[in-house]
Amino acid sequence: MGVIKLNNWSLSLIKEIIDIKQINNVDEDIVFDYLKIVDLNKVLYENNAKNVLYFFTYSEEKDLTDEFIIDAFDLRKNANSVISKHPEYVYVLDKQTYDNLEKENKNAKLIIVDNILKAIDQLYNYVIERKRAKVIAVTGSVGKTTAVGLIETVLKKEFNIWRIYSKRITPIILKANVINFITPDVDYIVLEMSIYHHDHVEILSDLLKPNIAALIGVDSSHLEFFNSIDDICKYKAAIFRSCEVGFYNNLDNRVNLLSVKEENLLFDDEKIYKTQMSNFIPIADSYQIKDNKLIVDKEEMALFFNSELSVIQTLLAYKIGILVGMNKKHIVQAINSYVPVENRIGQKIIFGKNVIFDGDITTHERIKQLANHQYPESYLIIRKFGSAENNKRFENVLNSLNRFTKVFVFNDIEYLEMLKSHKKVQVVDNHDFMKELNGQIIYHYSGYYRSFEKFNEDNLIVLENERYKVLKPEDE
Repeated sequence: MGVIKLNNWSLSLIKEIIDIKQINNVDEDIVFDYLKIVDLNKVLYENNAKNVLYFFTYSEEKDLTDEFIIDAFDLRKNANSVISKHPEYVYVLDKQTYDNLEKENKNAKLIIVDNILKAIDQLYNYVIERKRAKVIAVTGSVGKTTAVGLIETVLKKEFNIWRIYSKRITPIILKANVINFITPDVDYIVLEMSIYHHDHVEILSDLLKPNIAALIGVDSSHLEFFNSIDDICKYKAAIFRSCEVGFYNNLDNRVNLLSVKEENLLFDDEKIYKTQMSNFIPIADSYQIKDNKLIVDKEEMALFFNSELSVIQTLLAYKIGILVGMNKKHIVQAINSYVPVENRIGQKIIFGKNVIFDGDITTHERIKQLANHQYPESYLIIRKFGSAENNKRFENVLNSLNRFTKVFVFNDIEYLEMLKSHKKVQVVDNHDFMKELNGQIIYHYSGYYRSFEKFNEDNLIVLENERYKVLKPEDE
C-alpha cells in the first residue's frame, strides 16, 4: 500500500482554525512539515522536517492526578534556550511566555495565542471531524502491543495504516499523532489503550472513538489502583461503549462475564455502560492447534509462541482482517511472516538454539502468560526482574514456574533467595548452560526493548551503559 505521509499545515489554514492574538516574523506562505507538540520520533520526523511548528506544551494538574500518571512537564520554562538553539522553528506560545522571553528571542518566528492547549485541541478537532480513517483499539492487561502490531501487519497488506505507538498513550500523545499523521490517505488507525487509573480507557475512547474494539484479557496489573480484578475488567470494558463491533477473549474467565443486552454492556449481569455495539464477538470460538500452528477455517497459520495469549492475538488479527473484507490469502501471509513489534517477544537463534526471546518487564502477569504455553518440554531463563513484586505477588511467580521443565536464573537477580528455593530453579552465572538444553527454550530478559539494547545471535550488547557483564561461552 501507499506510504503514510505527514499532514502539511499551511499558516493560512492554521489561522482559520486556532485563535491567534499576534504573529511575529512568520512568512505568510509557510507550510509546516511537522507540528512538534510532544516528542514522537525526532529521528524520523523532527530532525528531517524543513519547517517545524513548535508548541510550548505543558501538562495540566489533572494529568497528574485523576487521569494520567505522567511526569509533569512544561516546555514553556525552556522557551529561551529552545528558541536560541532552533531559531529556524516557528513557535506557538502564550502571552505570558512571550513576556518572559529574552529581548533577542522576541524577534523569533512566533505565533501568540491565548491558550496553547486550546490551540492544540482546535487542530485536533479539525482533523477528527474530517478524517475518513476507522479506528481499531485494543486493551488488556498483557499483550496489547503485540496484538496491535499483528493487526497492523495484517491490515497493511491491503490498507494504509497508522499505528499510534506509546507504552503509555496520554491525550496529548494521541492528539500529536492525529494532528501530524491522520491524512486523507489513512484507512485505519490502530492503537492500544492502557489503564493506570480507572478512567484512562474511557478518556481515550472518548477522544478517539473506536469502530472496532477488543479486550484480550485482564489480570492483576495495576491492581494497586483498583479494588479488584473485576473492577479492572469493568473499567477496561469502557472501550466498548461507542464501537460498532467488539471482540472479547472468551477464554478469560472474567472477560467472559461481559455480555450485551438491550444496548447495555453487562458484567456478570450487572449493567456497567450503555453501548452502541451492533456485534459482540468471542475471539476464540472455533479453532485447532496442531504442530505449533493455528488452524481456522481450514487455514494454517504459524504461532510465534504457542500459548493461549498468542492464540488470542492471532485469532483477533485474523478475524479483524476477515471483518474488514480482506483477501484471506493476504491475512494468512501476513500472520505467517509476522515479526513481533519492538522485539518484545519472538524467535531468535542464540548459541545455535531456537529461543523464544521475551524482552518485556518481568512481572507475575508476564511470567504467567509465558507459563501458559503448550510445549511438552520447556526451559525458562530469567535474566532480570524489571519491577519489584511484593511477596504476595511473588508467590504467584513461583507457582507459574511449575509449568516449565527447568528454570535458570542468574546469580545477581532480584529475589535470588526466594527463587533458588524453588524445585525447578537452577542458579547460573553465564550462558554456557545453553549448550546442554533440549526442547523449547524461553529466554525472559526484562525491559530489553526499552533499554536501547541490541540482541544479536550470541550476546547482549548494552549501547548506553553496561549494567553487568554477559559472558559468551568462549569468554570463560
